[in-house]
Amino acid sequence: MRVLFGLLLGAALLVACDTTEGTFVPYPVVEAVLETGQPLPPVRLSRLGRFRDVYDDTTAALDGATVEMALLGADGADEQVWSFVPAGIGLYTPPDPAVTVLPGQTYRLRILAPAASGVGLDTLTAQTTVPVEVELLEPPPAEITYGEGNGPPLRIARSSTEARRSVYLLASESLAPDEFERVEIDGERRFRQRGLPGRYGLVPFLVTVLGCEGPSGALVCDIDPGGAATGRTPLLNEDNYDVLPDGSARVPIPYVTFGFFGPQEVTVYSLDDALVAYVETQTLQFAPTTISPGEIPNVTTNIRGGLGVFGSLSRAVGQTFIREP
Repeated sequence: MRVLFGLLLGAALLVACDTTEGTFVPYPVVEAVLETGQPLPPVRLSRLGRFRDVYDDTTAALDGATVEMALLGADGADEQVWSFVPAGIGLYTPPDPAVTVLPGQTYRLRILAPAASGVGLDTLTAQTTVPVEVELLEPPPAEITYGEGNGPPLRIARSSTEARRSVYLLASESLAPDEFERVEIDGERRFRQRGLPGRYGLVPFLVTVLGCEGPSGALVCDIDPGGAATGRTPLLNEDNYDVLPDGSARVPIPYVTFGFFGPQEVTVYSLDDALVAYVETQTLQFAPTTISPGEIPNVTTNIRGGLGVFGSLSRAVGQTFIREP
């Protein structure tokens, strides 16, 4: 889940800093994401910091809180409740690691946190309905040549219901990317490919984007390619891919998702409503397109009484190999 967690971390940092003018309020910030079939996640609590202050997760951490998570029944009442245990600076963990997240069920989070004023308690609540499990009917091909078609396809069972259309995100991670070392050339900082055995180089698109030049295996780039080993698509709903006669969906993984040739791990995420809204607005923060700065919306939060996200997801994983043309 490294690709998605990196994404959510960027969003969490955005809600951890105040970017508005006027009276500053150090709202509490919540971070917790449930995953189908996995143990209940830890809950991380912190406080909003001022935009111009250096963010320190130690001083921003929120301790002394009471954290409860509940599994709701069909009537919306608590069916099972877990009291989380303090386990570090601003971190609260579930009491029983054997309890796993159930697909299609609704969970509620309730937190009583010391108020920023030092008097009384703040109450934070949120809930999420976990997406059903992602069923990977056909994994991506074992091998495909870069540029062939629209990208390696995979086939999944559609999991939409009358109440909600599923929203997916595809992510990739290069399993054997080549390494780049920092060098000084003519007094300028550059990044030179090491050309390690068993490692694979950058795809042509990134060679151009990162300002690389030189022969294959010995590229020198203006920008560090270190982060190019992971990539993701925009959010995808069922208008973005082909629905087959049997009701399943075939989804190509765009080549721009891959940064390096070689073996790849591909993950299909199905996101709940809270994560969908969070990712959409987080994307606008980083890539506002034609929106003027004054019109960029704040990152959406589903936390009542605070900021952050309490969301859930399901995922399926496959592998493919991107071969040089």
